[in-house]
Amino acid sequence: MLVDLTYPLAETDKSNWPGNLTFKLEEVSQDKKNPFGCFISHFNISMSEHVGTHIDAPYHFNENGWKTDEIPLENLVNIETVVIDITEKCISSPSATLDAEDLTDWELKNGPMPDRPLVLLRSGWSKYYYSDPNKFIGTSSGQVENLEFPGFGRTGIDWLLQNTNFVGIGVDTLSIELGMRQACYVHQNLTKHNKYGLECLANLESLPTRDFTTTVLPLKIKGGSGGPVRVVANLP
Repeated sequence: MLVDLTYPLAETDKSNWPGNLTFKLEEVSQDKKNPFGCFISHFNISMSEHVGTHIDAPYHFNENGWKTDEIPLENLVNIETVVIDITEKCISSPSATLDAEDLTDWELKNGPMPDRPLVLLRSGWSKYYYSDPNKFIGTSSGQVENLEFPGFGRTGIDWLLQNTNFVGIGVDTLSIELGMRQACYVHQNLTKHNKYGLECLANLESLPTRDFTTTVLPLKIKGGSGGPVRVVANLP
């Protein structure tokens, strides 16, 4: 069974990083007034790389890291995937983090991590993506320093780097870490090792804990630091 983990890009989307250029679809033509006499539709699009469901390429925080078009396909296609659920922690704290103890507890219950996994954090935050964008990003002020939502913690990313050979991480929140509050520790240490991050993932509540694969296909933007991405899980 295939599960789409991607939000559609739309001009009505409000759950974006403050200041980023939002998605815009501009109609160029939609008529039958052409030499062929048939219906033809044509749009122009404009947007930030980092809008909607998107990937942070290693180059985003590592000047020597892979750019979007350089990430190897073997790190993107049919990747063994695990889901770490911290929903309970997030009920009491919108700034809850996935920490080392969450990962050791996960292994005690589910066995060792698979080889070269994609590690997804499920916080339950996706329920706010459409219903309450201010809650999703954590502020109505538009001030980056006020952003508040769950993400990976310092000890969580450190544990993964020390104990696994994961290819990337993903979250159902606006960012893989707590806005600016960790001095971009997760971003810096993730990308330093040529790992990628997936942000604003949808439908993580439909996924099992493990034993499935995921395919991640970003727009192949030459020289890019990231980009919109189609993410699809393949469940047994």
